[in-house]
Amino acid sequence: NHPVVCSMLTKDDILRNKSSKQISRLPENADFRMLSDIKIGDIVEIPYGYNIFPTEYVKTCENDFNIDFIDEDFAEFLGMYHADGYIKTSSGGMTICLCNDDQEAIERYSELCLKLFGIKCKTYVYKNNSVVTYCTCYRLRSIKRYLSFGARNKTMPVEIMRSPKSVICSYIRGMTLDSGFDSSRQRLYMTCVDKSTYNFIEQFLLNIGIFACTRFGKYQS
Repeated sequence: NHPVVCSMLTKDDILRNKSSKQISRLPENADFRMLSDIKIGDIVEIPYGYNIFPTEYVKTCENDFNIDFIDEDFAEFLGMYHADGYIKTSSGGMTICLCNDDQEAIERYSELCLKLFGIKCKTYVYKNNSVVTYCTCYRLRSIKRYLSFGARNKTMPVEIMRSPKSVICSYIRGMTLDSGFDSSRQRLYMTCVDKSTYNFIEQFLLNIGIFACTRFGKYQS
């Protein structure tokens, strides 16, 4: 139990008076308050835009591709898998697939597979016109600790959360394959199922000075 900065105004005060003058009084009407004394409707100040991140790459686990650190390319690959990827295993081998028909995404995924693993991707078009780009190799099993099986089990690896800002940005860039953009409101919408990933992205955006409107329900978006 420790004190946090809490506004002397309440949520009801803001709702009753929405003027900019009332809102501007928030910082000058703040004081420290114990967590045990905070009630529903109180406004707690949360820091944002401080841009403090680790500066060193996180080491990877032992693998067959001499990938010693989680850098921007590996992070983006993992983010793309998080968004639209799935795994198939057969006869000791492993296939990492990307289900996305955007040509730019296909080319980027193929480029990363070749750069990271030295494996050329293949593309298959199903009868329903869905497109799958995939790479297959038994050595891919050595990175399976970073690849969750099943859409509802996908979570951001803790190694990404402990990485420099550029690496986290690359992971989120990969995740945007599963997103939408509202051009009229200039808003990017993303959806994720895992609560730890959801919370981390929200805090990461605050860290770099971006406010995100979030909603928690059957899915977190």
